[in-house]
Amino acid sequence: MPDALNKSTMAALSEAAPDARFEMSRALQAAVQESSPSVIRFQAASQMAMDKPVSG
Repeated sequence: MPDALNKSTMAALSEAAPDARFEMSRALQAAVQESSPSVIRFQAASQMAMDKPVSG
């Protein structure tokens, strides 16, 4: 499957039409999610809030 995903990724990257590229990317994401362990699928995301004077 990785070779097929690599080929699909490269095809999506070289697609000039934004709508077609979006649909290709959506199909790629679905394929990756379908073949990935659920641990990766539901991996925690962290968020951070900062006061306006803080940067970086």
